[in-house]
Amino acid sequence: MTAMDVQAGPVERGVAGASPEGARQSRPSRGATITAMIAAIAAVGATLVALMSYQNAVMQDKLTAAVSPLATSIVEMDKRLTTSIAEMDKRLTTSIAEMDKRLTTSIVEMDKRLTSSIAEMDKRLTGRLDQMDRRLDSMDQRINRIGIRRGSE
Repeated sequence: MTAMDVQAGPVERGVAGASPEGARQSRPSRGATITAMIAAIAAVGATLVALMSYQNAVMQDKLTAAVSPLATSIVEMDKRLTTSIAEMDKRLTTSIAEMDKRLTTSIVEMDKRLTSSIAEMDKRLTGRLDQMDRRLDSMDQRINRIGIRRGSE
C-alpha cells in the first residue's frame, strides 16, 4: 500500500454505506427533501408576509402620528379663515350700506340744490320776461301815440 492508499482508506470507510462493516445511515427520500424545502420556503414566505404586515402597521402608525397634527392645523386654519371671511363680509356689507346711505343723501341734496337753482333761474327769467313785456307794452303805447299823432296831422 502506498501513502495515498493509506490516506484514502479511512476516508472511504467514514462515508455512510461505504464500508460493509460500519452501520448504514439512511438517506431521506427525494420527495421528503422536496416537501421539507417547500415547507421551509412557505415558512420563510409566511415570515416575510408577517414582517411586511408589521412594517406596514408601523408605517401606518407613523404616518397617522405625523399627519394628525397637520390635519388639526388645517381644521384650525379653516376655522380661522371662515371667521375672517365672515368678519370681512360683515364689514363689507356695512360699508356698502353706509356708502349707499351717503350716496342716497348726496343725490337727495343735489336734487334739492338743483331744484332750488332751477326755481331761482325760473324766477329771474320770469322777472326779466315781465320787464321785457312791460317795455314792449310801453313801446307799443309810444308807437300808438306816434301813430295817433301822425294820423291827426
